[in-house]
Amino acid sequence: MRVFGEDGEEIGAVEGVLHLEESEVYRLFGAERGWMDGRALPAHPEGGLVLRTPAVVGRGALSDGVAEVAIQIRAKASKLPEGLYLRMLEELEGALPGLSIGAQAERSGSAGQGAATPLAVEALMPVLPLLEAALERLAARPAQAGSEQQSDVPLSALRRVGAPELRARAERPDRERIIVWREEDRADARWLGLVAERVRQVVARLERAAAWLRGRGGPVAVVRAGRLREGAARLQAGRRPFAGMERGPGLPGGMPEAPVASVLRLCRFFLSPLFDVRDGPNPAMVRLSWQIYEMWCLFTLRRRLAALLPGWAWEERGLERLMQEPEAPAGEVPDGAQDAGIGFTARGPGATLWIDFNPVFTGYLDMQAAEARRFTLSQPRRPDLAIGVQDGRGGRWICLDAKWRAGQWRLGEALSAAHVYRDALRDRASGGAPLASLLLAPSCTEEVAPWFDSSFIEEHGVGILEYRPDRESGEAWLLARMGVKAG
Repeated sequence: MRVFGEDGEEIGAVEGVLHLEESEVYRLFGAERGWMDGRALPAHPEGGLVLRTPAVVGRGALSDGVAEVAIQIRAKASKLPEGLYLRMLEELEGALPGLSIGAQAERSGSAGQGAATPLAVEALMPVLPLLEAALERLAARPAQAGSEQQSDVPLSALRRVGAPELRARAERPDRERIIVWREEDRADARWLGLVAERVRQVVARLERAAAWLRGRGGPVAVVRAGRLREGAARLQAGRRPFAGMERGPGLPGGMPEAPVASVLRLCRFFLSPLFDVRDGPNPAMVRLSWQIYEMWCLFTLRRRLAALLPGWAWEERGLERLMQEPEAPAGEVPDGAQDAGIGFTARGPGATLWIDFNPVFTGYLDMQAAEARRFTLSQPRRPDLAIGVQDGRGGRWICLDAKWRAGQWRLGEALSAAHVYRDALRDRASGGAPLASLLLAPSCTEEVAPWFDSSFIEEHGVGILEYRPDRESGEAWLLARMGVKAG
């Protein structure tokens, strides 16, 4: 099997793995038939097969019925480097654990050709690299428990005796000094023992799900079961440095160090009852990459604004609804749609700031338009984000639309929607039309740099902010535009 990009360049495997980009089209030659993750590939009119990658970052498999090659689907390099995508995913999980996985639903929505959702535990496979990396970081950190961290103290200075000290005294009764564990070291060993136990439970759940899938039979189930078993084997290898540690009864005291907490948090996703197949499978939604970006923008905007507004009191609204399946594809507003009430509110000196996620603007001809707080001059619309402020001078607001896009054509198309939002959206409680309508995009390249320029945004009230994990962009401008003093 040979895979080629749209530019005609062959994509070679690296250490047995094909590295492809999400939401991309490739051509497969050297095989009469082919499957990606068990789904048949259509024929190309000019020869070969069409290989369309889904809008999901993660692992997969390509097969021609005889041989199979592993696939690693990564974020497009024109958007974010792979490391920054994983950082974005980790920040999102830190804000609301489980959000990158989603809610129960048979399908995760559509992006181009659409993406079917794996069953049960397999829905968590995009999170598995994070758990593997967290285990590696934990194993590589400086040792905090063991003989290197014990203290040699005189018997006269001993204030508390436990089992380790008694064993040490029994082994060397002639010594006037004794080896003792520092309390934090003993606690660290118990936390590492808990890590070993939790990862063992995750491995067991992955293997159980693999066995269930194999029992279903068929090529799709076999591929999925194989991926789960491979993930279980990698985790089993990752837990070996901690496998001999005993955590003792109950939970360890105190708080775990950051690397331990990261592993335990990721394990919780796999150990949720939602992903257990003993009582039958529960379908689960895998977020598409553009959905992950939209939600990351919501939480990042709140976190960065909070840093600029110290002392303001923040409240969250309806975040649990983010776990639910979207009512309609992005940008569409179903009949009778209502605001989900998702967002944040911050109260400061004489002002209230709000961030709303997916606010609904009722169509002007709708019968409710006369009473609706938010409406449009044309058809119903639902931007990704709206941010506004209420103070003694009234209300002001800005429309924001997160776009997981890059390049002149794709961003230019999205910027056209920003024009519509600026001209058509109205919020009665916040001064009517928005002060500006901006896109949030992950990458500013030379060909589109003028749209990101602050002078362009200031002059025209539309433009693009570069929004990504490794740099802050535009939050101070948003506050200044709305007349909110930072600091």
